[in-house]
Amino acid sequence: MLDLFTREVKIQWESGMSILLGSEEVDSVVNDQLDGPAVLDKVLSILPSGYEKFTNVVINYRAPRINHLISLWKQIGDEMSFYHFVFDPRTVLHLHKLDPLWLAKSFLERGLKVKLIDMGGVAKEGLKFYQLLACDVMEVPCDANTNPVFVQERLKTRPEFMNLLTKNENVRENGELNVTDTQLGLIDDQLQIYDCNFKNLTSHENLTVLYSNDFGKNMKKCSAFNLPMSRGELWNNIMMITGAFRVKDAEV
Repeated sequence: MLDLFTREVKIQWESGMSILLGSEEVDSVVNDQLDGPAVLDKVLSILPSGYEKFTNVVINYRAPRINHLISLWKQIGDEMSFYHFVFDPRTVLHLHKLDPLWLAKSFLERGLKVKLIDMGGVAKEGLKFYQLLACDVMEVPCDANTNPVFVQERLKTRPEFMNLLTKNENVRENGELNVTDTQLGLIDDQLQIYDCNFKNLTSHENLTVLYSNDFGKNMKKCSAFNLPMSRGELWNNIMMITGAFRVKDAEV
């Protein structure tokens, strides 16, 4: 399969095409249950030679940070409540999915340019993901309101096309979020503190932060925190917060 991708990428690249590759599985690069460098080697092996000069890596920074954890719960938590998701021993196997800055660091260390997208800033601007993907990442022609021209043309004949662009796949809409707003705020604080392990990335010449809002604000707080914090410490803190103010529906 890897050889198939490598050949196809080579064919398309040599024909003059730009190439966009995307997968949520790329975060396996920072899965401490795996050999991260080896995973990254395989990811990069499908790119043409000299890829460092023309490759941009795009990473989403989900913010507020608690939104990333809630999204992970809805994605892999089956029918568990949020409380039970936090205490399920299988959850720790997915913590790498909450680590966009370690992922950015891994690519930067290989000499690649990284675009970190602050999704809190995107939401503040009222933009949809397809807009930033087309206009800011792919750099296709867009109007002054960040609307891709090709989308506007397609909508003239296929009004349903917008539903395809904005549909949220593979995430359940509801779930029993049986913790308090206070707990969620404290968990968000812990996720921010963990991110401060990577504050030095903010001055890296190959890192560009798009729509910086929550990311910039979070990094400015870092000097007040006691670092470093490991993933294990982060999750222990989250479990302590989740269990400390047990609400009625959170009983085991």
